Amino acid sequence: MAEQADTEGLRLPVWRKQTEGERRKLAERLRLAREGSGLNQRDVAERLGIGSHSIISELENGQRRLDVVELMVLASLYGKEPAWFLGDAVVGPALTLDIKSR
Repeated sequence: MAEQADTEGLRLPVWRKQTEGERRKLAERLRLAREGSGLNQRDVAERLGIGSHSIISELENGQRRLDVVELMVLASLYGKEPAWFLGDAVVGPALTLDIKSR
């Protein structure tokens, strides 16, 4: 999100934590994309060079946070755009915080 200036000061984005519903939706989309690509969790773990498929399971169950690099790699592996995994969270309203100049 880009900074937005106004006459009163700066308008900066307010970052918020992912909601439980968003986490579940992301986890479900990870599973759907993997299954749609014809891969099982072990296949994905092997292609990514990680020792255990349990990490993939944790991601798909919403038990582990997904960082942006992991999202990009999985999106490429599954043949999806990264935004597809985020769904409505990408186009939701931006939250801003007004910071008044003193």
